[in-house]
Amino acid sequence: MSNYFNLARVHSVAIDADYVWVEFPNGSMAVLEASDLPSSEPGSFVHVSNDLSVVLAAPAGAAWPRQFRIIGTLRHTEGERSLLEIASQLKAVEAESIESPNVGESYWFDESARMWRPLTQAESNVVAGFDAEDSMPFAVESLKPEDGGAAAVGGLTERITELTRLVLASFDARATGSTASGLKPISGAMFFGPAGTGKTHLARSVAQETNAQLITVNGPELVSKWVGATERVLRDLFAHADKYPRSIIFFDEFDTIGARRSPESHDFVNRQVGQLLATMDGANRTKRPFVIASTNRLEDVDEAFLRPGRFDYTMEFTVPKQAERLDIIRAQSRSIAAATPAVIAWLASASNAWTPAELGLIWTEAEAGQRAAGAPSITKEHIALGYEKARAQHSAIERTRDAWALEEAQRA
Repeated sequence: MSNYFNLARVHSVAIDADYVWVEFPNGSMAVLEASDLPSSEPGSFVHVSNDLSVVLAAPAGAAWPRQFRIIGTLRHTEGERSLLEIASQLKAVEAESIESPNVGESYWFDESARMWRPLTQAESNVVAGFDAEDSMPFAVESLKPEDGGAAAVGGLTERITELTRLVLASFDARATGSTASGLKPISGAMFFGPAGTGKTHLARSVAQETNAQLITVNGPELVSKWVGATERVLRDLFAHADKYPRSIIFFDEFDTIGARRSPESHDFVNRQVGQLLATMDGANRTKRPFVIASTNRLEDVDEAFLRPGRFDYTMEFTVPKQAERLDIIRAQSRSIAAATPAVIAWLASASNAWTPAELGLIWTEAEAGQRAAGAPSITKEHIALGYEKARAQHSAIERTRDAWALEEAQRA
């Protein structure tokens, strides 16, 4: 006879009460004679030998081993039924079998009580795909005017002045619960336009001008790294931003987070869009953080975000004209002695259809040329070299765009 015993739980009793079904932690079942058991009460625990020949009473307080064999996320609950998502499949369960039901939260199945129990915060973080210590995975920057501010942005003076005024009014309302300035606070701003036209730069400059804490959220990273937990991360994001008296949340590549919904959309897209809308709507307008969203593809953003009360202020970014390029180049080259007014004017006239990012490449390449030559400072020759390298890249990008446009026209 084996002296090795396994914990088992009385599952059910036969109709004639002579036999009892017992269940083991691995899910297997065995039939034992009721007379061999110290207790045949369903739910009670016993110790059973390997060969099933000996059954002993389990110690007082014995409990079923907690195993995460089944973990689900609550997606809907109404009346007597709830829907749990388990391994990408929906399962209907009795609502009363879920302890402290909260849509969006994760639960483990407690087999001893036949109940769905909520995971701890640490366990939820592991299931969600990031460490418990990293439950707020976005860096917060405390920015000030001396970090650059409006002086670092060329060609957008009027826009940064107006947006700064709106953001300050929002912060004023958040601090006092009213609008002392008399300006109605807005919920957020939507930046849209081609890549490289200064959307991210303007968001940072506004944060600098307003002494704000800037929380930058990269859309693709949020969706890919925390897939399945995006809704909870979004809730945590806004709750974290509420801790700061002046906070700006900047969503870069917003079309990946606030993607347009359709009948063909994946369920996770509908959930994350719905969660972000609910989070923005649920916060008191005078208390919520200011939100700036940036996208290269406004047509891919769900139209619900463009309704009043969400992103009230929209700003289109375009390729700068010559006068704007002059301001941009002047701002970018403030610390470069060789960037004389004549040099700046020439660069502005010789860079038609360039974006601010492409203009900035001139100075990156000029500095690289200076380092390679071991020169004490950037000269006009380095600037000319930087311009030529930036022009070559601009031309390559233009050729690629033309090729894509041709392919699309042929497909149409």
